Amino acid sequence: MYKQILHLLNVEYSRIEKKTKDLENALTFNDFNAKCGWYNGHYRAEGKKWIREAYPVSVIEVCGICDIEIGFYDVSVSTKLKRERALEYSFEKLTGYPFEAYGANDYLTNLYESGQPLPVLKENIENCSECEICFSFVFPFNIGGSTICKLIALLRNDYFYILMIR
Repeated sequence: MYKQILHLLNVEYSRIEKKTKDLENALTFNDFNAKCGWYNGHYRAEGKKWIREAYPVSVIEVCGICDIEIGFYDVSVSTKLKRERALEYSFEKLTGYPFEAYGANDYLTNLYESGQPLPVLKENIENCSECEICFSFVFPFNIGGSTICKLIALLRNDYFYILMIR
């Protein structure tokens, strides 16, 4: 049984490595500065509770703009805006990209979930005390590099950023 588990893990991580390389190539082709690595201190929300997951996920840091996490089933792009900028921002530009917004200090400060009306987001940002607003765009695993690059170009042009301390 142990060998079967190792084989399955190897198959899944090989898929993730290939996806990471494909995205890295697309980013390089589109002149984005990116660094790749693995990170195993990530959390996922389970209701109102955050669960730490110890298994590694592939992360591509697009320097200064966002992080891209390649998981077993999806690809997510994480970034943020200063609160003042978020209050001025026209989120209609992000129509077509599924995203959620939450607080940078308190991840449980859920400000927006994909599918809600955009005025809800503005109202929640106005009413929160967070200095920075985090945004997470989640795509199916088979998302193409060109779609990710278009989103990142939009994020760069509209002053989204990421400052990660690892």
